[in-house]
Amino acid sequence: MIADFYLATKKDNLLSTTWICDQRKTGFIFESFSKYSQVSEEMILTFSSKDRFFINEFIQVKENDKDAKLMELYYDGDYLQTRDHLTLNFESVHILKKYDDVNLNRAYKEYEGHSILYRYKKN
Repeated sequence: MIADFYLATKKDNLLSTTWICDQRKTGFIFESFSKYSQVSEEMILTFSSKDRFFINEFIQVKENDKDAKLMELYYDGDYLQTRDHLTLNFESVHILKKYDDVNLNRAYKEYEGHSILYRYKKN
């Protein structure tokens, strides 16, 4: 999946801010994920200090013709904010409520030790 994120803020720093992201994924092309008709993610991202963040993520996984099942994760790490970029460094990923498919659990756990670069714009 290739994703482009656009974040907007009116603050010069992110300290004590909370952002909410709601995302729905469909149309999986990998065979190991083809049984899923939709994965819905709701993330609550909190910047707890001038360089630390944590995320509470609630995920609903819908398999074809079945009821949705829930996953819950907690991420934490540090971040670096520059003029128009935000880098999140994921130090740890805790799966608080696992899904019954090891591939899906592994896909989320693999964020641990990685970084994501976002571009944002100050309004």
